Amino acid sequence: MISLTSGKTFPTLDPRTGDVIALVAEGDHEDVDQAVSVARKAFDHGPWPKMTAYVFSSLELFFNNVQIL
Repeated sequence: MISLTSGKTFPTLDPRTGDVIALVAEGDHEDVDQAVSVARKAFDHGPWPKMTAYVFSSLELFFNNVQIL
């Protein structure tokens, strides 16, 4: 996980009550550049490029099913 450089947040509101239910990080262009750089390093030097299509699709299916639950 990386920290935001801006430190800004914005509220997420409960549509029923209008109450703030969470503060979400608000990234700027520097945050996006940093996230892309970290993702690129993870892809280039991590397990992803060495994975077979079968393993990758199995992981993708697993995480898609986890989100449904």
